Amino acid sequence: MLEACVKKNHQLLEHQFAWLEEMVLRTVTKLSSIQQGFANFTLELKDVKTELSSVRSVVDDSFKALSLCDSRMDHLESKTAELEDRNRRCNLRLVGLEEGAKGTDVITFLTQSLPLWFLTLAGKNIEIMRAHRAYADSSRPKDKPYTLIFNLLRYTDRQLVLQATRKTPSCSMNKVLRFYPDYCGLTAKRRRAFSQPLSLAHSQGMQAFLLYPAVEYKGDPCLFRSAHEALDFLVSLGIADFPECKDPSGRPFSSQGEEMETAELTKEPACRCLDTK
Repeated sequence: MLEACVKKNHQLLEHQFAWLEEMVLRTVTKLSSIQQGFANFTLELKDVKTELSSVRSVVDDSFKALSLCDSRMDHLESKTAELEDRNRRCNLRLVGLEEGAKGTDVITFLTQSLPLWFLTLAGKNIEIMRAHRAYADSSRPKDKPYTLIFNLLRYTDRQLVLQATRKTPSCSMNKVLRFYPDYCGLTAKRRRAFSQPLSLAHSQGMQAFLLYPAVEYKGDPCLFRSAHEALDFLVSLGIADFPECKDPSGRPFSSQGEEMETAELTKEPACRCLDTK
């Protein structure tokens, strides 16, 4: 009977060991599969890292190329504006002339009227080559003054007219006439950024105008690369107060100055203020 019990236990143990051996084999197989999968994942991860490095390199190259393109575009834009301004160097803009005041012959009207508007031009042989309206929109009210652009034969004549307008305001039919240099849109936008400090300087009896690039105040050089810098200068003189100052769009300036676009900050014309008191 003892032998039967031992034999039975032996068979039971053999069965259990067989089952354990089978489980161990299955576990080993699964571990091998997991190891293989992990190895494959490691290889794929290396491939992904390689591709990511390649993508990063391409992106970096693209950013460099884009930065170079932006730089070249800014340079070309600046050169184009310079060429446009050179082409307009003998042009003047006349603002405030009423509809019909010029008659049918604009050139003759301007040639005869300039010496009457400004006595300093009397006897001057100012030759006008051509003239045209800046606005041709039919919906524009006829009673509203418009802008007239005219081209003079000589640059010196243009300067004579501008100097005369700075000294003596002119009126036509009880309307104040204003003469401005004719610039391209990009330069005009940069100049408008200085409209506030220029107005403040003019109100204090200063001869304030834009130069490229030198500036001077009481014998000391002062260079303003943005309208905020010019306003800071005027505030330091006690001329202006920032809460009362507004930019060309009507928004108030702050003491810190709301930064303008980089292109405008780096390419602004300079402002020159000469104390005439």
